[in-house]
Amino acid sequence: MGVVEKWYMASPTWLAEVPHREGLEISEARPGYGDDLGVEAIPVSHSSYPSYAYIYRGKEASIFYSGDLRVRGPGTLSPNTLAEIERTVEPEGVDIAIIEGTNIGWVETPIGPDDFKRMVWDVIGESDLTVISVDAVDAELLAAVLEIIYIYGRKAVIASPRIADIALHLPSSIPKPAIALEVEKPPPPGFELASLEDEILSRLGEYVVLQDPENFLNIARKIWLWRRSTPRKTTIVLTTPEPLEAGAEALEEAIANWTAKIGTTIYRIRMSGHYYQHELWKILEAIKPKKLIPIHTKAPHAMLSIFNKYRG
Repeated sequence: MGVVEKWYMASPTWLAEVPHREGLEISEARPGYGDDLGVEAIPVSHSSYPSYAYIYRGKEASIFYSGDLRVRGPGTLSPNTLAEIERTVEPEGVDIAIIEGTNIGWVETPIGPDDFKRMVWDVIGESDLTVISVDAVDAELLAAVLEIIYIYGRKAVIASPRIADIALHLPSSIPKPAIALEVEKPPPPGFELASLEDEILSRLGEYVVLQDPENFLNIARKIWLWRRSTPRKTTIVLTTPEPLEAGAEALEEAIANWTAKIGTTIYRIRMSGHYYQHELWKILEAIKPKKLIPIHTKAPHAMLSIFNKYRG
């Protein structure tokens, strides 16, 4: 999948700056091919798709850089992280491994992919109307949710222009959703249109609506204005891959306040975009590093302690 510039332009984080930094040329990573400097990209699972780890094969040392990764993703679009690493890294391992440790040291543990799929399945089955919020760069999660909806026998309807852009670039093996008329965006070939006001709210139990967090309140207010009520068993699912930051907390609080007023059930489900603490050992076994440099973690000493036990 190519980099879709407008995904990142609309991002509330530093990702919005990636396509616009002067003097920087961005080219697509090519897994399986090393560049002139001896750097090769390794596809990995993460909540921003596509994501890569990198290996540098230099004259003096070989270096593995993890980037952000998780061992297991939620669906068929997710790369098999450990298999990709083992395919790329030489049997003798690397000299230095630079590994992120976002979840190391956190007592609160996000749910895993299997628990996530079971929870979404149960929510869909118990609701007349389910509205699921998906981050607009998390294509792996979007694909997994579309697969769950399809297997359950419901129809997915996207009510977000940004998520519609992601769906356009998903492989043909992923079930195609419909695009809501209210998005006011012509559907690409192969995608159907569906009206939230005239179809979805009139045929309860048939559809699941997908929205991104930034536009979530807009669609919730529209549904309320159309009917002055919500379906009797309406459930809202907010998904997040990261611990909430200040901006996201404020948005979630606004959504929770609104849904409380209109009498809906709300869940927040965090399935991390990063590996779980016990999986660090599996990553070390796949990379076989002689030295570890922890990054992106509040517990570097814990990571080094685990590494020292791995090295024996």
